[in-house]
Amino acid sequence: MTKLNRKQYTIFAIIIVFVLSWFIYNFWLNDSANELVISDLEGESKNQILEETISNDKNETEDEKNTQKVVVYISGAVSTPGVFTLPEGSRVYQGIEMAGGKNEDALTEFLNLAALLQDGMHIHIPSEGEDMDQVNDDINMTFYQEENSLINVNTANNNLLESLPGIGTVRAQNIIDYRENNGIFSTTDQIMEVNGIGQGIFSEIKELITVN
Repeated sequence: MTKLNRKQYTIFAIIIVFVLSWFIYNFWLNDSANELVISDLEGESKNQILEETISNDKNETEDEKNTQKVVVYISGAVSTPGVFTLPEGSRVYQGIEMAGGKNEDALTEFLNLAALLQDGMHIHIPSEGEDMDQVNDDINMTFYQEENSLINVNTANNNLLESLPGIGTVRAQNIIDYRENNGIFSTTDQIMEVNGIGQGIFSEIKELITVN
């Protein structure tokens, strides 16, 4: 086997160093480029997520601003009476929940729990032993009856009863007196048992009243 002289060793060593350098350079460059691409992609992804989060938060804030509110005063037989703010479209029962719920002696059967809350409304939750006629006189009756709904002859006060055709001050009081002496009406036509209310008046009001 032919021995290599010093010059040949030197040339051979230079070639090996060059080849190794070329491989090292190319592998390092590719790895660096890949890391840079991955880093850029991760950065873009993070920026996109951040932008989407900011956009969603902004939209939620705008939705909250655009949501109309109603402010109501809830008193009577509830856990925490006071003034409460609820979204527009809320119902009476939701207002009661905001006030901590009803007390054990609350008479919610006199309320229209499904009635829509209106801004500035005063909702009074009566309790056992309260004079309902006095409560009806003092409190806005919109929480008992929604606008343009049937009038409950078992809970309506004088003013509501007088709004019915043919029912004036005297007949309205007669209805209330009848309730106090005989109990609530079980059917609408039972109102004809009230002094001063016959078939003619009943025909005019039967589509406007309810006992529930």
